[in-house]
Amino acid sequence: MDLQEKIFLIDLDGTMYRGGQPIAGAKDFIERLIEDNIPFMFVTNNAMRKHQAAADNLNKITGLNVEGKHFYTSVDTLRFILAEDLTSGKLTKETGKAYVIGMDYLKDEVVDAGFELTQNVDQDPCDVVIVGLDQEVTYPQFIEASIAVQRGAAFYLTNPDVQFPSNRGFVPGAGAIGQVITA
Repeated sequence: MDLQEKIFLIDLDGTMYRGGQPIAGAKDFIERLIEDNIPFMFVTNNAMRKHQAAADNLNKITGLNVEGKHFYTSVDTLRFILAEDLTSGKLTKETGKAYVIGMDYLKDEVVDAGFELTQNVDQDPCDVVIVGLDQEVTYPQFIEASIAVQRGAAFYLTNPDVQFPSNRGFVPGAGAIGQVITA
């Protein structure tokens, strides 16, 4: 197999690091790819960090020096799917509003996709509810998202993983938040 004809798609959690600890051999592998000019991209379903912030985090943990251009997140996929669903008519933009549970990166990208964010679905009905991992999610946010979905808002989840690895063990992931809303 000629490695020059390939691109490596590489996960982060559990592949490059677990929690804040680097995985043995991961740094050496990436350095070899860079040295041999073999294309690679880190693919993550984490919707909490912009590309460069994800690169900075990886660099801090592993000692690498990679750039944001080497990252593709679930938010990139969400943007693609939203555009496709709007074009096909699967998603309509009657109000142009979205209710988002997630970090600033996710919220910024939803706004860049042409939606206005709402905080109260009674006062500002929305077309779509979008959920990513938010480690400070509150019960009132669950209520708003649940009511919006019950009233017909389309529901998008950036990551169905119910847990993810941390330094202390597995903790609830975006999928766990999504399950609360869909239940």
